[in-house]
Amino acid sequence: GAVNIPLESMDSAHDHLPDDYDQPIVTVCNRGVMSLSGLLLLQSMGYRSVKSLNGGTLGWQDAGLSTNSVDS
Repeated sequence: GAVNIPLESMDSAHDHLPDDYDQPIVTVCNRGVMSLSGLLLLQSMGYRSVKSLNGGTLGWQDAGLSTNSVDS
């Protein structure tokens, strides 16, 4: 159910963002740095329940957690 919205497109991606500003959102990137920018941008847009995945997908994998890749 994840939606990929590049950071540079986020402010114009209203169709992909929830109407409910309390809806939980998790921002994710490769290392966890750019996702912090996404978190701040979403908060500035009024979203109140935004989290960033600490360490990104690399940190997730380093912790031994599984990932799935979906071909589009």
